[in-house]
Amino acid sequence: MQQQLRLTPTPSKILFLLFSLLHLLALIVIGLLTIAWTIKIGLSILCVISAYYLCWRVTFMHAKSAIIACYLVDESWFVENRAGKSFEADLLGETFVSTVVIVLNFKVQNKRRSLILMPDSLPKDVFRRLKVYLFTK
Repeated sequence: MQQQLRLTPTPSKILFLLFSLLHLLALIVIGLLTIAWTIKIGLSILCVISAYYLCWRVTFMHAKSAIIACYLVDESWFVENRAGKSFEADLLGETFVSTVVIVLNFKVQNKRRSLILMPDSLPKDVFRRLKVYLFTK
């Protein structure tokens, strides 16, 4: 078995800034709405919870089920979660690849797991090799 590709992403500053900016804009829009202040508070709380969830669990990968490493070995994908368990995974066709973001969608034990990769999540050569691999598959 020869390991073709090893992905060990780090938390992305770009993704954190993007999620933070979107939630900040949502809070501004909520503040500008002409609705009762109780509804504004409720929507603001939901917005803050959403920001926490996305930043803590997705961007910083702190959930136990978060994928912290991926390995491509002989055309088979393996993923490792924060709990330290490794699983064989199927790379789904819904995987998204562009020049600025890669979203790897895996099927792991009949559950769908996603990994969002920005250019600052991986070393440049690994990010480029992954894009080339995914574009050719």
